[in-house]
Amino acid sequence: PASEALAPACPVEEGCGSFQVSVWPETSVVEYGGSVWINCSTSCQDPNAAVGLETSLTKAQNETKRGTGWVAFRLVDIMEWESALMCFFNCRGLHKMVSAKVSVYRKCLWPRLQWGELGFCATESLLQVNT
Repeated sequence: PASEALAPACPVEEGCGSFQVSVWPETSVVEYGGSVWINCSTSCQDPNAAVGLETSLTKAQNETKRGTGWVAFRLVDIMEWESALMCFFNCRGLHKMVSAKVSVYRKCLWPRLQWGELGFCATESLLQVNT
């Protein structure tokens, strides 16, 4: 909306304003084609505060969950190897945002790690250690 575009932007790192914004998880590792929930939270007390998640990934339709001070978005069919997300809130005319990252892996058919055009390939033992 045009009103969001006119609100002053304030990265969370700069500490401006009287409310906080956070995202969880800040970093996600998802199997190729998988999904993940991203939770955007704020300390803003305005029940009319606008919230959004900017991403090139696909948001599941009708699967957004809300509570007091938070909104969770489900991202589905994730196939981009590295993606940046931006969670934002507009609270009483102030716009704050925080970023997150999603990485994709694909299970290996061979027992080694590989980076490159095939993306990140993880062995079963690595997945067990890191989950």
